Amino acid sequence: MTKANYKLRIACEALERIAFPIKAIQKHLKEGEQLNGQMAYQLSNDPQFLKDIAKEALNKLGQND
Repeated sequence: MTKANYKLRIACEALERIAFPIKAIQKHLKEGEQLNGQMAYQLSNDPQFLKDIAKEALNKLGQND
């Protein structure tokens, strides 16, 4: 995978997590864990949670220059 493709993948994954945060939270549940609907809703509407996703992606992108 080229560096450009890697960066594009990181950016697209972050955008998908921001656009569909509940789906992203569900994806990371361990077997047997259940999603608390109210907490998931609150997180999906929390600007800091969404901002942290973006910052994580930017940090990953910066590490691979």
